[in-house]
Amino acid sequence: MGEIKHAGALIVMDARLLLFPVRSLTSQFKWVTCPAAINRYLMDSQRLGVSAPEFTVPDPQDDASKATACVPNGSVEDALFPEEYRFSVNREDMSGLINMLAGLMAIPNAAALLEKQLVVVSDNSFAHIVSHSTPVNAHISIDALSKTVRDGGLWYEETLPPETVLYLGLSASDGRREDATMTADKVLDSVLNLFADKPWLQLGGNETVGMGWCAVQAAGKGA
Repeated sequence: MGEIKHAGALIVMDARLLLFPVRSLTSQFKWVTCPAAINRYLMDSQRLGVSAPEFTVPDPQDDASKATACVPNGSVEDALFPEEYRFSVNREDMSGLINMLAGLMAIPNAAALLEKQLVVVSDNSFAHIVSHSTPVNAHISIDALSKTVRDGGLWYEETLPPETVLYLGLSASDGRREDATMTADKVLDSVLNLFADKPWLQLGGNETVGMGWCAVQAAGKGA
């Protein structure tokens, strides 16, 4: 697309969190989400004209004595233990939600994995888990001559864990200059085609230490 005449024809939304992987005592990890994150995705999809299956959004209700999580019907666990937290379990039909989420993930067996690992918690529980389970790593920069820490050479970085699922929306318009020849559809197609052979994108800083690499999966195209 790289012509200046088409500058500003592509709008890129912020990447939004949809599934957050959390260590579990009963399995390798759980993909955790909440009603607010699911409903936000559905609203963004509607705005962009991308179709989504119809389903009832699970809505676990916490009370003063216990926290509750919704899991697919096939789950055999009576309680969940993500990190140091305990959740009681409500089993629900999540086939529509699982099909939608699997379409966003660049994993061949995503639906089967979600049947075992998907967990929907309340909005407040999700906010607490994400705030307290996101990895924070210490980094130190050493002076090559003195072999001691450089001034300002100790810092901390917060990074999303592997297997996090994010989504972002793209919208396009026709080229804005009078001599522009690309329509909105062509602008959007030219961007999506960039990932046809190499479906990878690096987000955020610290590319040189291997952080921020994401697999890209096109979920659909609006009208």
